[in-house]
Amino acid sequence: MQKLPLNLFLPTFSRDYWGYVSYFETNNTDIIDSQNFDLKPVGNNKSSLTADLSGNSIVFSPLIVDDSNDFWFIKDENGNYVPQKQVLTTLYQEIKTDFNNNFSFSGNIESNTLKTKYEIPYTIVVFIAAYYKVPVYPGKLNLIHEVTSEINTLGNFDIQMDVSDFTDITHLQWGFKMSGHPVYPSESGNQGSVIITDAIKI
Repeated sequence: MQKLPLNLFLPTFSRDYWGYVSYFETNNTDIIDSQNFDLKPVGNNKSSLTADLSGNSIVFSPLIVDDSNDFWFIKDENGNYVPQKQVLTTLYQEIKTDFNNNFSFSGNIESNTLKTKYEIPYTIVVFIAAYYKVPVYPGKLNLIHEVTSEINTLGNFDIQMDVSDFTDITHLQWGFKMSGHPVYPSESGNQGSVIITDAIKI
């Protein structure tokens, strides 16, 4: 069993974690689009996945979208930016070689203060996913198999994947997914966060 690290820097890559976002109409599971997001704001645009990896933990907060267009938000009579979309933000690491082992991914949910005043509550899922690269479409990956576990309580988590039957696997990804509403920059910080650390030895 090969343990997938919680926070690993791979020198062949530009960063240790990547992030992307899929967004939907509220209460609809049909994806409108998916796109990459930076983990922290860049320049004057405050849009970001909102993931802080600077310490010995991962602090993962709701997606910030710096766009007042009514595609994303409608401003109500009280000045609140009411979200018009549901988003699934994915924070992940990836390897492209060494698929001779079964894999496990573990850690500890130290705290979860996520909250919202809108319709859809925030949820956190931990995952391992196996993909193969589509030869005729550079950069496109097709999902082979995924193992997920929704995190509802504090404490350790541990998920495992057996890759022995996936002979065509080319990429393995693991990390966290957060679903819920996006947040306008002026309202960020009020929705809480999830803090993830290494698993606690019992």
